[in-house]
Amino acid sequence: MNGVTFLGDIWLPQPVKSAVNFDEPIVFNLEGPITGCTSPAHQKICLRMERNCIETTFRTAPLAVCLANNHIMDYGLAGYLDTLATLKAAGIRHFGAGTLAENCNNPLVLPVGDTLVGLLGYVCPTTDPVFAEDVRPGVRPITLSRIEMDIQTARQQGARRVVVNLHWGAEGVGVPRPVDVELAHRILAAGADTIIGHHSHCIQSYELWDSKCVCYGLGNCIFPSEWVLRPAPAGFTRFRLRIPAASGFSMRVRLDLESGTAAPSILRFDGGELKTVKRSVTRFLLPSMSPEAYARHYHRRAHGDLLRFDLGCFLAQPRLPKLATCFDVLHRLLKGIGVS
Repeated sequence: MNGVTFLGDIWLPQPVKSAVNFDEPIVFNLEGPITGCTSPAHQKICLRMERNCIETTFRTAPLAVCLANNHIMDYGLAGYLDTLATLKAAGIRHFGAGTLAENCNNPLVLPVGDTLVGLLGYVCPTTDPVFAEDVRPGVRPITLSRIEMDIQTARQQGARRVVVNLHWGAEGVGVPRPVDVELAHRILAAGADTIIGHHSHCIQSYELWDSKCVCYGLGNCIFPSEWVLRPAPAGFTRFRLRIPAASGFSMRVRLDLESGTAAPSILRFDGGELKTVKRSVTRFLLPSMSPEAYARHYHRRAHGDLLRFDLGCFLAQPRLPKLATCFDVLHRLLKGIGVS
């Protein structure tokens, strides 16, 4: 055993089939609490899993799960504590969420064979997360100074490899924001071996920087169309969250613990089963260009991707759009072609 496989966003309200054999430890982003609590905590779409379907789906327990995301506190303190109790009962370790007194359980240093691996997790404020307080659980924001300290702590605890998990990026956009590219390079320079990104709900670019791998967004590994709660004038209402077919592709990344090299490949969840697919990953390589040229590239690509994402969501769940939504889409279109 000399490798760890990282997967993207996983939400398992029900067990699903997996045709993928994971013969090495896996780590993934657990996108929401495991709880029977029925009182959502926020005025947003709230995700939860009523029972632990992880081992039923993967036929094994993961090495650890990342809780550094914008949904772990969707059902408040009760939902968070239920999640920890469920994970503990299943022997599953976690990182990236907790109180400030616990440093949000960063770093988590675990043995894989003869190698110690340090796992860290942080969340971008733009994703609307609940941030931790001294005695109230939540997540830590992405700040370079905090990440530098936690990398150093992981090394002091004997970690040979340190992997930083970041919940960031624009939803539906297949390339990272210029500011995220700059920050990723600084995190690698601070001593991280690999960066794993989540949240975009689509595959984002990856790159090799100074022989280290940055995967800006792995996409939805398993994210089925299921019933969730969303805000309504009288509180919350149930609706069926339908996931666009294009969002069923994700990236998995195998980190070789001996060499430190990372090898990405493509998975597909078709709504009922997780499968491997023969699809080249090179199309997701981040283009090499100057910061100024990349900023222009991002501007053009982001508006086109958002239009496609909106269209995919509409086709998955057709409904009469609000007038404000029409104006927003038109504004994106005009900006994308340089009219406004």
